[in-house]
Amino acid sequence: MAEEEKTEDPGANTEEEKSQSEEEDLSMSKEDFEKLEKKLADLEKERNSERSRADKLNAEIKKLRTEHESEDERRERERKEYEEELAEREKKLKENELRFIKIRVMQEMGIPAAHENRIHGIDEASIREDAKLYKESLDETASLMANQKLAGGEPPKGGESKKSMSYSQFKNLPLAERAKLLEDDPDLIEKLLKE
Repeated sequence: MAEEEKTEDPGANTEEEKSQSEEEDLSMSKEDFEKLEKKLADLEKERNSERSRADKLNAEIKKLRTEHESEDERRERERKEYEEELAEREKKLKENELRFIKIRVMQEMGIPAAHENRIHGIDEASIREDAKLYKESLDETASLMANQKLAGGEPPKGGESKKSMSYSQFKNLPLAERAKLLEDDPDLIEKLLKE
């Protein structure tokens, strides 16, 4: 029995030694962590200082360039800046005009505002045409669902009823889906092209 106790004691000592050494490692890690954290803070301050210095130097370079440029160079630079700003404003104005036209057309046709991203065009005529096709598609889908519901059946889930599709519905499908439909059901494509 004395021998058994001796064999257990060394194992217990090693476990105690391990836990003590782990605690020492942790305390060292905490100290190292604090040192690293301080070093990181110092580096961050240094980087901000360098960034501030670089900004000041860039401002000074710009100031020197504007001081030493001739009257013609200054006018040319200002003209370019004005043209760039004007082009950006014209682009935004065009985008807003098209969006306004799109919203007005959608309201006229009774298309919900939530569907705005589905209507596209580069001018009022193309927006009207796209909205017309989209409205027809919405109306056909609503009609199909209502008829099936009245007949006591379940309305089709999205994409299930391709056999009774109209040309406008086909045209509104994503290109990949149209290509798949062309492979899967060439008879339907033929029927749609005859319409």
